[in-house]
Amino acid sequence: MKKKIIVVLFLFIFGVIYANFRFSDWFPETRKGNWENPGVTTSTIGVIKIINLLDYPEANNTGLITANNHLAVQAAIEDRELDGITIIEFPAGEYWFNAPIDISYSNIVLSGEGSNNTILKWGQITGNCINVIGVPGSGLSQDGGPFNEDAEPIYNVGIEKITLEFAVEGIPSGYKGNIIHLFFAKDCWIRGIESIKPVRHHILLRYCENITITGSYFHNAWNVGGNGFGYGIQVALYTRKCLIENNIFSGMRHAMITGDGANNNVIGYNYSRHVHCSPEYLGVDDYTADCSVHGANEDDPNIWGILPPGPEKNLYEGNNCVQMIVSNEHNPNGTLNTFFRNKVRKYGIHVGSSEPSQNIVSNWIQEGCSIFVLDGLFNSYQGYPGGILGVPLYCFEWANQLGNSGPTAGGYCYDYSLYTGGFTRPSFFPEEMLWPPFGASDYDDLGHGTIPAELRWEETIRTIFYGLPNYNYDVCIVSGNVSLNEGNGDIENVSIVFDPQNSGSNIELNPGYDGSFSYVFSYNKFDTYNITYELFSAEGDYYPITTEDVEIIESTSPLILQSETLFPIISNLVFVSADPQNHQAFHNIQDAVDYLADNEGGTVVIASGTYTGEKNRNISWNGNSTDIYILGINDPVIDCEDNGRAFNINYGSENDRIEGLTIVNAKSYTLAGGAIRVKDGMIKIINNTFINCRVGDYTVDYEMDYYAWENSRGGAIFIEHENVNMTSEISGNTFEHCVAFDGGAIFVEEGNFLIMNNTFTDNHACWNSIGAGNNGTGGAIYLALADGNGNIKYNLFTLNSSPDYGAALFGDFYPICDVDVIGNTFDENFRGNSGELIDRPSVVYGVDYLADNIFKNHYTSDIFQILGYTNECWNNTFINNFAAFCLYLDISINNCVFKDNYYFFENETLNYCCIYNSGDLSNTTLNNCLIDDPQLDSQTYQPLWNTETMSPCIDTGDPASPFDPDETPSDIGAVRAVTHDFHLTTAEHDRYRYRSIPVIDRDYMQQGFETTYICAPVEEQTEYFKIFNQYGNYQEWIWGTQSWNSTEPLVTLDSVKGYKLQTTSDVEIPTSGRTMSENTQVDLVAGENWVGYFVKKSMGIQEAFQDIWDHIESIYSEDWAWESPGIPSSDNGLIYGKMYIV
Repeated sequence: MKKKIIVVLFLFIFGVIYANFRFSDWFPETRKGNWENPGVTTSTIGVIKIINLLDYPEANNTGLITANNHLAVQAAIEDRELDGITIIEFPAGEYWFNAPIDISYSNIVLSGEGSNNTILKWGQITGNCINVIGVPGSGLSQDGGPFNEDAEPIYNVGIEKITLEFAVEGIPSGYKGNIIHLFFAKDCWIRGIESIKPVRHHILLRYCENITITGSYFHNAWNVGGNGFGYGIQVALYTRKCLIENNIFSGMRHAMITGDGANNNVIGYNYSRHVHCSPEYLGVDDYTADCSVHGANEDDPNIWGILPPGPEKNLYEGNNCVQMIVSNEHNPNGTLNTFFRNKVRKYGIHVGSSEPSQNIVSNWIQEGCSIFVLDGLFNSYQGYPGGILGVPLYCFEWANQLGNSGPTAGGYCYDYSLYTGGFTRPSFFPEEMLWPPFGASDYDDLGHGTIPAELRWEETIRTIFYGLPNYNYDVCIVSGNVSLNEGNGDIENVSIVFDPQNSGSNIELNPGYDGSFSYVFSYNKFDTYNITYELFSAEGDYYPITTEDVEIIESTSPLILQSETLFPIISNLVFVSADPQNHQAFHNIQDAVDYLADNEGGTVVIASGTYTGEKNRNISWNGNSTDIYILGINDPVIDCEDNGRAFNINYGSENDRIEGLTIVNAKSYTLAGGAIRVKDGMIKIINNTFINCRVGDYTVDYEMDYYAWENSRGGAIFIEHENVNMTSEISGNTFEHCVAFDGGAIFVEEGNFLIMNNTFTDNHACWNSIGAGNNGTGGAIYLALADGNGNIKYNLFTLNSSPDYGAALFGDFYPICDVDVIGNTFDENFRGNSGELIDRPSVVYGVDYLADNIFKNHYTSDIFQILGYTNECWNNTFINNFAAFCLYLDISINNCVFKDNYYFFENETLNYCCIYNSGDLSNTTLNNCLIDDPQLDSQTYQPLWNTETMSPCIDTGDPASPFDPDETPSDIGAVRAVTHDFHLTTAEHDRYRYRSIPVIDRDYMQQGFETTYICAPVEEQTEYFKIFNQYGNYQEWIWGTQSWNSTEPLVTLDSVKGYKLQTTSDVEIPTSGRTMSENTQVDLVAGENWVGYFVKKSMGIQEAFQDIWDHIESIYSEDWAWESPGIPSSDNGLIYGKMYIV
């Protein structure tokens, strides 16, 4: 038992090795063509309509020679279904034609009831009996095929189970017609037909692909002379991948012929008999090749005027014929045409002298015949072929057999078929028949087999119907109705588009005049569809409607769709809705943008809801040609699902605008700008929210490979201005957790910009995970400007980070540009995890002008500075930070508040600043500064002014500074006091003026005595100035002395009291203070009181003093006087800012 097992294993292993040799080595792959799966490529095709030709009045099947059956056939063709197979059935009978059948549409099948029963005959016609004609392109395809991109070939035309006969006595002079002519056709078939007596060819294939001709009988011809007459099937002019199989030929000059660039065609298992030529050759009328490779006809250039090459790589396999020739009669053939396992019964196989590199393998040739070639181009080998066989000049002859003798060269051939694969027999070849039928093999009956076509001849079964494609008659009938709601559109122009989700077909149709439509879906179109109704026309445009997930299969037939109504689009204002039931809007943002881009631009209004999918991300338009305004209503959300950005805009214009959206999960892998990218243009981005937007991949510690993501800029927004004249605006937006290597939220390049009223929270620039190269900069914003100007105003920056410069903002300017950072709040931004460069991570780096900003809570274990490379610094507030300025930063700092900071470096110069608990000032230069608690509101950082607290920062900034927005002298710090007022008191010359000084909201004055400070502006207005109070004290300024002097100095001014002023000129005295409420109480003493009136509401004296009216003796103003008990006149009123003696 062990011995037997060993033997079996040995034999098995030997067999595997031997089989590998047989299939791989005996016939080099470089000498083979592309012969797998020739013929029709579709295995099953759906039939959606069947037409009985006799339903047409012109049809006649009684043998009436004068019948007009061609009119009936053409009418049936016109009644076809557009997108599926229509079978035109010819019931049994004899049909006469007096004109050709012209098929210029796809999906048409002419089918009879069998070739013995349905007979079509043609009388006196010009041209071919049946034409299948496509539209040529402008040239060959790139791989040498007949169809380039602009060709329109005919598909899916079949002719089957029918007899075709050119039945006319006496051929007209010069007539050269064929029975069937296929021109620019693909995936067509001819099955089970009988073809009788053409003048030229039974079938002519020109510029075709994947044609199948099977089971048919072609016999006789009116002319078998030279010049191309009496052919069975001619495969010509770049035709390729066709299958001519299992047919019978009789009475032909050449039964199966390839020429003029035909390539990679398979001619297999056909039976040819009774070849016939006229005139006789060598004294016989059958010395002609029924299998012929016929070169390139120099008298027949292709349709583009170029001489085609010779045929190449055509396979003749398993045919039973009289003679096979590779002819040099015309121009030379191509190479590697292959004769394999054919039976050549009479005259052998001939190869012309100018026909190099053909394959003649394992054919059976009648004893007494020969394989010969002029000039001896064959090289025969006993045993394994090699060496010279790789040289293209030489032919390959292997294992051919003459009669019952052994192979002529090389031993046996172990491949059974070159186009079915190895040992596989064709589908029509019965199992009981000897396989392979011909050629030297390792069995005894060498060359003694036969083929099914020969058996059919012997059994007088001339045709057989088989092969691809198979028909499937399952259908689903879909119908519906569409209407228009107002507008000027034409209902018959509505497009109804069926878009398959899987393997179905794209179908587009139009309704009738009443809006109804129907369509028959064949089985191969069964699928789940999205159905869109749309109308865009010169008469008016309408919002499209899409119904999704409609299942169209046999079991849903008949399917009646819901009636739909289209609503018109009004002007250039279009709407987008996430509600599929809203038919007065687009449902994808890109569709709305595309519509406006085609109609001169406009506004896209996006309703609330969440928008996802391909048409709601990477939304694009060209700003050079179109202005688009995107406006979200009620906070619509664009969720990019980590699969692209939201908007991609080229050449944005000043009118392009994106507003009112929430954009989440936007991610770009290739270019800058995670959510919005604007290339070579400008835009307005207003009141949007950006959450989790980024460019590239990063770790939880915000590490990123610098080289992998070198274009990682602007996690939410990237704007590249084309030139310095372009200005973009980004305002009112919120940025949360946006990440990029540079510019976690925003990256702006070139041009001008305004970034205002935005909130930046938890945005990050990344550090370089590979160690080499720079770390990221600009945790929230990166500005890369070689020219242009910018403003960053009133934004909030919180918890943003950068491992290098600019935790919140980084400016990279060369040369320095004019960039102002004004009125922003920077809170708790920090240095990212770079592990180095601890002296660099400023919150703001590289700006021109910094004013009115609040910096707070930037305090870590590392040295962390707020400002780096800033030119001017005015009215900023620094609270609870490590260090306000970068080391060695040499700038002038003015009107700023410093409270609870840790450190000052050297070189800073502070002017008119308020400093409290902020480190060692010994290396800092102070000019006119206050060393005092600034008394700021803990939430707003506004200077306090109330009955208990009066901030020293109010109105105490640099006197040369511009007034505050409330028209009072400059406060110190970023936030101005607004609870005080400021007024100009006018004093006219040449008389005493009665004036009060409204309440002064401070009691400390760095500039000197209060009176001196308040009255100082009059020095340049008048030569002489006196001010008196009721006690006779006065202070005077006399021109020429340039100083104040007084016998009794008036040190301070009391706003409750009043004063007399005298000048030589009219003057205005600026006075800061606040108004009091109307019910403020003023205490009076007996006698004379000089009272200031500081309520803005004017009122009569009787109303003002009504509670003590009985005690009032007199009231005097500079303009009037009243004494008790007189009745006050209407002029006796109290006016804000004046003094009254009571």
